[in-house]
Amino acid sequence: LQLGRVRDLSIADGKRLVFSAVGRLYEMDLPSGTPRRLTSGGDLEYAPAFSPDGRSIAYVTWNDREGGHVWVLPTGGTPRRVTQESAQYANPSFASDGSRIVYLKGSGATFRGNDPGDELWHEVHWAPAEGGASHYVIGVKNRGQNRRMARPTFSADGQRIFYIDDEDAKPTEVPRTTLSSVRLDGTDARAHLRWPKAEEAAVSPDAR
Repeated sequence: LQLGRVRDLSIADGKRLVFSAVGRLYEMDLPSGTPRRLTSGGDLEYAPAFSPDGRSIAYVTWNDREGGHVWVLPTGGTPRRVTQESAQYANPSFASDGSRIVYLKGSGATFRGNDPGDELWHEVHWAPAEGGASHYVIGVKNRGQNRRMARPTFSADGQRIFYIDDEDAKPTEVPRTTLSSVRLDGTDARAHLRWPKAEEAAVSPDAR
């Protein structure tokens, strides 16, 4: 089975791998199992992420007619829509207790005929994993077509959200990348680390 380009990997319990290839979600047993498709929908599917207990997968969808949503797929179950509003979503991640999902939401550029890389900004949101209202947390810069979008994650205790962002810089300077965090309501912003330029940063599950 030739899947072409593989992206957006997530591993559960060291035994199963889920990934997106050619706009579809697949799962395979490690180290060398046969990939099997997880869903039967027609929308493009991206950015899968296992829940901490390995029993559910969060992912995002997109189609040019209706937009996209964040979904949760229970093991052996039917996909459940998390978000209420169609938009361009990316990079969902579960809280450590599985009760909430944090993700990126676009500014709406894709509904105006532009590519995701043309978004004016991105927004960090969270919602209950069972589905419900989306809670705005903070806005982050669009890092451009050739750089990775922020991948927000919850702190170990679920009280803060970590994310990367680029600081403002002069036209002749390389923007510095920060690993920052805020409370779930967007307050108490803290910058934890800075680099001259970084594509991604991830905090370990124990936050150490």
